[in-house]
Amino acid sequence: MTTISTPTNSSVHAPRPVRELPPLPGASAQRELATRARKTLGMDERCSRSFAYLWADPADISAQVSRPRRMRIPGATLLFVEGEAWATSVIADVDNPRIGSMVEYPLAAEAAGRVSLYQRATSPVTSGPAELCISAASRQDLVAQLETAMNLTRANNDLNPPVSQQGIMDAPIAVMTRITFQDGASEIVLPVVREGTSRTSHAQRQLGLSASELLFTYPASSTPLRRKLDELSELISMPDSALSDEQRAQARCMVIPLIVIVGAITDSTASGLDLAGAVEIKIGQEHINTKRPWDDAARSGKLASSCVAAAARHGISQVDTDAKRAWLCGEITSSEAQRLGVSRLQPDDRFADLVFLFTTAQDRVRKAIREPIFLDLEKPERRGARIRRSTKVPLAVELVVRGLRGGVMTAEAAERMASVLTAGADTSIGSWVPSSKPVSELLHEALAERAADAPERPATTELRVRGLYYLARYDAIRGPRNDVGPGGDRRSVAALLEDMAATERGLQLLARAIEDGRRNTAPTIVDESGQALAAGHGGDATVTHRWLRESGFPRGAATSAADPLEGRLGTVNTAVLALEAAIADLSTLSLDDGTPVVEQDGVENLRAKAWMDKLDDIRQQVGQWRDRYIERRLMSTPDVTNQAEPVPPVVA
Repeated sequence: MTTISTPTNSSVHAPRPVRELPPLPGASAQRELATRARKTLGMDERCSRSFAYLWADPADISAQVSRPRRMRIPGATLLFVEGEAWATSVIADVDNPRIGSMVEYPLAAEAAGRVSLYQRATSPVTSGPAELCISAASRQDLVAQLETAMNLTRANNDLNPPVSQQGIMDAPIAVMTRITFQDGASEIVLPVVREGTSRTSHAQRQLGLSASELLFTYPASSTPLRRKLDELSELISMPDSALSDEQRAQARCMVIPLIVIVGAITDSTASGLDLAGAVEIKIGQEHINTKRPWDDAARSGKLASSCVAAAARHGISQVDTDAKRAWLCGEITSSEAQRLGVSRLQPDDRFADLVFLFTTAQDRVRKAIREPIFLDLEKPERRGARIRRSTKVPLAVELVVRGLRGGVMTAEAAERMASVLTAGADTSIGSWVPSSKPVSELLHEALAERAADAPERPATTELRVRGLYYLARYDAIRGPRNDVGPGGDRRSVAALLEDMAATERGLQLLARAIEDGRRNTAPTIVDESGQALAAGHGGDATVTHRWLRESGFPRGAATSAADPLEGRLGTVNTAVLALEAAIADLSTLSLDDGTPVVEQDGVENLRAKAWMDKLDDIRQQVGQWRDRYIERRLMSTPDVTNQAEPVPPVVA
């Protein structure tokens, strides 16, 4: 296969000629624009002044304010104005999702026993027809977060051609944003770039602008801007041969094209979509400049945060306050979450809530979580993919590990934990909902479910989910080994957990893992009664992944020799898992550009039809067996009709 390379050296692009800078606008033009923004767009005094101060040609924007331009997004129409703006008058996104996997979240710092460099600002919410609002702990915290975001963004995304030679070519997208401070400092209103942070940050570095200057010096008065314009105008009036490359770069970056979103018209008031939600949709759809692709963790983190925000907009109980949303997303520490009224603060509480949100079959939750994912899959490079449980579980897991990455875990260790959690978290078949029950009560109910051979086992499922978190956290469970033969064990993490949950000792061990993990200790090996076993050194024996597979719950041990049907059902279960693994392995054969060969070439029609027919036959046969099982349960258990009707698993 021939790969065609395209030259990327910036020298192939002719630098943009340096042009004369526009003069500072007159105060009357700025006042006229501010007045129109208040009357037409619903901005208040402070917001309208900041909006008017932004533009190099306020008269041009005044004409647009009366009839804003429109851009269509799924579910709404965004209103916007576009023109030339001062690079000194906008700030980059302080929470740029591109760098989500590189930033240490407060929860991770807390887990490592240290204080974060800054307290993160809250996520944007709608505060007016044309503005959003965020809240920062203090001015110092906001400066530190913006400086970090700008530095990491520039380091993670080298633009080609560089802004030093071309300036900003594609207009960043900004929204007027009110920033309040929890320590009582005076609020500010600034245009915050929500799409195009990389371009903006690179341009502002060429101008030598710091986060503090962008936040507080330039917005305070016109004097710093006037001084900067006079300085650059004097420079570019010199002979071209006398200018350095750095001076030319500053002249090219001082005035930038900019789009400012000034409103949103939703298709339906019943959708609950507001300006903040509409902007999130736009960010999810648009990546204007040619950029280095986001890494998987950053992409998953951004998409997962959008899903949780969508659930919050729909009033889902797990995220019915902003504090709960921020806690699940790892944006605040447990102590801060407690102060804000969050009651369930254990790490396994976060994990259980996130797994539930991203895997439950409850229609209202499922629809809310699917909205941002559906928009992501509409992108050309992902079109045709389906929203499956396997699509959603990694998103929940990314939000979990961001609370550890960089704190108590290296990025590599966090990635290993994420792979185990992803493989084992898809256990929420049925009608379970995360509870606040003590571990002892969960264990008691799970043991009762096992004794009754209950068709629905919500307590067992919850015990598995919570126990999995700590087993993975302490590296006590890993993926399947590659060995084969009589002594081999290629069970998936989910299959191993299933074997554990099928025994009394396994349920006891999962419960003990939760209790140990909440005490910040590694999971302890227990017997069938839940008593800890002693290690050779005299202390409690701790669980290891090798012990789990070879001694604790070896392959085939959960199958009763006295029940030949159970043994053959286990064989079918292994075959189903092997088929799933084979399908996944098929997708690993890729072209040079990373596209799976099977997705490009497809599967020959007759072969695909034969597979589908066989799978349909198997599905019908298994469905009949399931119906027969339920029928016999109804006949043998008189009070089973009083139980809640099981919620069917998601078929996404």
